[in-house]
Amino acid sequence: MSGEVVIGVGTDSACWYEEVVRAFERAREQGAAVRTVLVDLHAHDWVRNARGYDALVWNPQFMGPVSASLFKEKVYFLEKVVGMRIMPNYASAWHFESKVAQSYILSELDVPRPRTIVSFEYEDARETAKTLGLPVVAKRSYGASSENVSLLRTQAELDRYLQREFAQQLWDERKRDAGSPLRAAASAPLSPWLSEKVRRTLAGDERHDYVYLQEFIPGNDADLRINVIGRRVDGCWRKNRVNDWRASGSGQIVRAYELPEDAVALCMSTRERLGADSLAMDVLYRDGAPVIVEMSYTESVSSHPVHWVKEPDGSYTRVEGEVWDQELWAKHILDEFGL
Repeated sequence: MSGEVVIGVGTDSACWYEEVVRAFERAREQGAAVRTVLVDLHAHDWVRNARGYDALVWNPQFMGPVSASLFKEKVYFLEKVVGMRIMPNYASAWHFESKVAQSYILSELDVPRPRTIVSFEYEDARETAKTLGLPVVAKRSYGASSENVSLLRTQAELDRYLQREFAQQLWDERKRDAGSPLRAAASAPLSPWLSEKVRRTLAGDERHDYVYLQEFIPGNDADLRINVIGRRVDGCWRKNRVNDWRASGSGQIVRAYELPEDAVALCMSTRERLGADSLAMDVLYRDGAPVIVEMSYTESVSSHPVHWVKEPDGSYTRVEGEVWDQELWAKHILDEFGL
């Protein structure tokens, strides 16, 4: 490719973009014909600001379903409507902060994963939950660092959980049967679903009901976070919290100087088949084989002491030296432009 490649880099309050810019600057110092321009994608004229670049690299400022929704909408618009090259691409980002969406992908691609149930109907959830056994892991569709994740150990805990999560459906059914809201409330004053319905009403919460239930996989004292960015891979182990079965958010990070080959192959294959630029996947082992529990599109919370590059023949070359995922994002973009 001839001429200078101009990369727009979206700014953010956490300064995630700074390492991206440094990575492109190092490449420029080494002779790559690349230049970066900082772009404000939060102002009212963000569409105009985004135009005119060979590619755009951006990471949202915040976690959470609202921020993720706005981020994904912009990624879709820029890639699919405007026709820009944006990283992460929509295949990387559309399932961000949605474990439900991730379950659709992993199921359709037949990726090894914990047995998972997503249901939007109370009776269906009650029946299908029986196939998971106990204990069962219950999650909200959004949340990181083990937020909104619980372990239901008994049938009574599971029953109460299902009633709370389907409070709106159970309220609608009882109100229809009773003939009025007052009689409906009087018929079940101590039920978990009624107290949850009242809480939602007072808090102004959304009324949509669903459950995301997952098989509990014992025997793991840590999980493996593997980041696959283009043809590059890094990762780390995250030890479980003290007296807890959860690893995400524990802060007990073990830097990985080696990664299990079977887990790397599984994660690389998943990224390639999905057509994503970047995937960060949480991996556990079940009966000696890796399974992907959930995923995002990036990690970027710490540097890694080594990474690996997949070669055309399928082998991996080990690359020593501290690297941030932002730098691997930059390298992936440079690869695409032949720089």
